[in-house]
Amino acid sequence: MNSPKKPLSFAISYALFVALAPVQAATIGPVDVSSEAGDLLVLDNDQVSFTGKGAAVRVVGGQNEFIGTTMDIHATAGGPNDAVTGLQAQGGGRGTLQGSTIKASGYFGDGASASGAGSHVQLGQTDITTDGARGRGVMVNQGSSAQIIGGTVTTTGLMADGLSAMGAGSTISASGTSVSTAGNAAYAVRAQQGARIKLNNVSATAHGQTAAIAITGTDSVVTADGVTAQSDGAQGVEMQEGRLEFSNGSIQAKTDGILIRPSSPNGGGTAVVRNSQVLSQTGNGINLDAKGASLELYESQISAKGDNGSAIWMPGSDSHADVHDSQLETWGTQAAAVDNRAGIFQMDGGRVVTHGDSSHGLYASTDVIGGQSGAPGATFDVMNVVIETFGVGSVGALARLGGTRMVLSDSQLLTHGDLSHGLLVSGDDASLQTTRTNVVTEGNSAYGLSVSNNATADLTDTHIETAGEKAYGLVSQATIAGITNQLDLTDSTVLAHDSSALRVSGGSLLSHLTHSSLVGRSADQPATAVWITDGANGLAADLVRLDSDHSFIDGDVLVEGGALQLSLNNQSRLEGAVNDTPGHSSLSLDDSSTWLMRGDSSVGQLTNKGSVEFATPAASDFMRLKVVGDLQGGGQYIMNTDLGALRG
Repeated sequence: MNSPKKPLSFAISYALFVALAPVQAATIGPVDVSSEAGDLLVLDNDQVSFTGKGAAVRVVGGQNEFIGTTMDIHATAGGPNDAVTGLQAQGGGRGTLQGSTIKASGYFGDGASASGAGSHVQLGQTDITTDGARGRGVMVNQGSSAQIIGGTVTTTGLMADGLSAMGAGSTISASGTSVSTAGNAAYAVRAQQGARIKLNNVSATAHGQTAAIAITGTDSVVTADGVTAQSDGAQGVEMQEGRLEFSNGSIQAKTDGILIRPSSPNGGGTAVVRNSQVLSQTGNGINLDAKGASLELYESQISAKGDNGSAIWMPGSDSHADVHDSQLETWGTQAAAVDNRAGIFQMDGGRVVTHGDSSHGLYASTDVIGGQSGAPGATFDVMNVVIETFGVGSVGALARLGGTRMVLSDSQLLTHGDLSHGLLVSGDDASLQTTRTNVVTEGNSAYGLSVSNNATADLTDTHIETAGEKAYGLVSQATIAGITNQLDLTDSTVLAHDSSALRVSGGSLLSHLTHSSLVGRSADQPATAVWITDGANGLAADLVRLDSDHSFIDGDVLVEGGALQLSLNNQSRLEGAVNDTPGHSSLSLDDSSTWLMRGDSSVGQLTNKGSVEFATPAASDFMRLKVVGDLQGGGQYIMNTDLGALRG
């Protein structure tokens, strides 16, 4: 019968120990360095093998230290409930391994651990493997610390984290290390309850249904520089409160690249990402799901490959994203580069690109508000950004429902697909503002701007250009009765190459043109500039008021439903025919404005204090102007005459 091995006990003073050669042995039992007097134990090229409950190498007390070089440490649980550890530092003890290996087997079989203030483990070029459930590679708690340089950490069990730090004051620093977990609920890196983890040039991979990096707790922080984080079955980074600082690295995930999930009524959680790539296969690049979650993004690329995904998804109440010089991209259908339901999104510089059908560039909607306090709201404030969509039905920038606000400046929007509008704003209290912005659409029925259901659009120094059939420059429409939309243009141009510059389809519109132009073309020839008609949904057109101040309307004005009140003021000019089928419209010109009538025209009322000029007809016939009601004003009428035939 073999007697159990007894732990080695060393009581050698530091001075004496330094003078002696390191203790060497082929295979030894558990090592315990816990002298009250203080021990320093150095082992070189030894194997420690332990089976039972406890630690293969245990260092306890601030006066005690263990140093091992080229060690091979095996810790195996003696029974199903026996927790073991390869290297353990407690109560201020310090343990160091260089060029060594640790293997821990069994339930709660940790590779290396430190517990208590001042306790520290240092691992250089050391490989750690654990194969049991809850068997963590390196664990620190209660204010202890670990430093890892090089080497590998590999775990295979359920809930077996690679690097785990718990509690305020607990820290892990890892550099040049490869960390890998295979079990479910096993994070490669995990900081909890105020712990801090610093990673430099680390590879963190989770092969199970778990995030590669997890952060839990208000004061928990993970700082990563040059890190590659990968999750084969879940998120790249999962956060519940806490802070992530991620630079010069990459995150690849099955689901969300970075998820800040709700954890308490207070919410919160901040991710700061610099010069990095974040890729999601089936979810969102970055998901700000928690109330008050925030993102700072600098010079990075965020991509979502799957259908229904977003580069940045913002359902969290009062969430905030601040993006600089970055690219946001989606590849699936029914996606959005940025989907903002309840937060504030700000972007300065960079690109927004979507490739799938029904995949919008910027999307603001308040139909999901996430328990938002006060009135719902989703806001975009974007400048110096290029927005481009390639799919069918993919809008460049869209704001819908009350409480949404889209502000664009110094930006460019380009859509390539049919039904892919450049801009869209819809709903009570929904608003759109553009300044020094170009909008180009290339598909059929791809409007430059669509305004509907009591929404407001204000364009300043903005150029809108459309190229496809039925690709109207501006569209005002209604899906319910009693709608009045608001559309103002200042120092702006609208050019529709193959359709009307402005179409009103049902409902009412109040519009002001200031130093602006509306140009409608067909095959590069003058066509319809303004078209007012009942909606295809059966809603009748109502009053359309169009006030022109020092502006130019190039093309015909066609009124098939409702009534138009068109006022030309301050050197405004209209070139085209006016055809008012219902006969309820009115046209007025002040003494500085001009109407060049290029075809037979009819209008309900005409007040001319300026100049109405009949263009030279293409044929020998003359043009006719019919005023159904009142003709007022003392302006000029300039027309062609045939004196010989006494007509003109």
